[in-house]
Amino acid sequence: MAHGNWLPEEAQQSSTWRELVAVYRVLEAIANRLRNCRVRWFTDNQNVARLLLVGSRKEHLQLEVLKVFGLCVSHGIHLEPEWIPRKENELADYISRIVDSDDWQLEPILFAWLDNVWGPHTVDRFASQHNAQLPRFNSRFACKDKEAVDAFTIDWSGENNWWCPPPVLITRVLRHAEACRAQGTMLVPTWESAPFWPMLCCDGVHWSDFVVDVLSLPLTRYMFHPGKSGSVIFNGAFPNTAVLALRLEF
Repeated sequence: MAHGNWLPEEAQQSSTWRELVAVYRVLEAIANRLRNCRVRWFTDNQNVARLLLVGSRKEHLQLEVLKVFGLCVSHGIHLEPEWIPRKENELADYISRIVDSDDWQLEPILFAWLDNVWGPHTVDRFASQHNAQLPRFNSRFACKDKEAVDAFTIDWSGENNWWCPPPVLITRVLRHAEACRAQGTMLVPTWESAPFWPMLCCDGVHWSDFVVDVLSLPLTRYMFHPGKSGSVIFNGAFPNTAVLALRLEF
């Protein structure tokens, strides 16, 4: 599944512009899988279905149509747009309203510092094309340049992993890293009441054996960049707890 968030200025554009851009971005995310294929594109926007066939007199819309056309030509994709009533497009409509609230990013300067200490890291396991710290990355949804979708389907062994997951996934990350006998660097907030904390520090004093080094990141108001939806890990405020970089070796 391909998915993305709109920038605030993009969200102000017309629904026709946004859907044309969505067509391009989805096709771009999975273009290699669709190479030399015939693709039927269902849309509940009659204007979009027509514009993809005949183009538009409006320059900003025509520009997006031409981008779709160029992508299809370069990958041998034969696109067949087809209008369907909204009641027959409920699943896609629901997915389009999902907001990824975890697309924030650690300040790249801080990542570069950690990469200098424990790197070079080889793959960013929880990222997107907008916030990846490394050329190789895994994403939650299909997007441009991703190496894989869903990091938990990948063997993490043999890599120097960079893990900056949403806190809700930290327990799962630790379990998968252990199963893969992986090594890498993980960012965690010092939430001692969180379910993941006993896995890292079982007695509340000593780190688990697989935690081989710890660095405390300098706290600044802008240590995390908001995602496209405006979401950040600490609700945009100064971090209310220490943020640690843990060097893990299973």
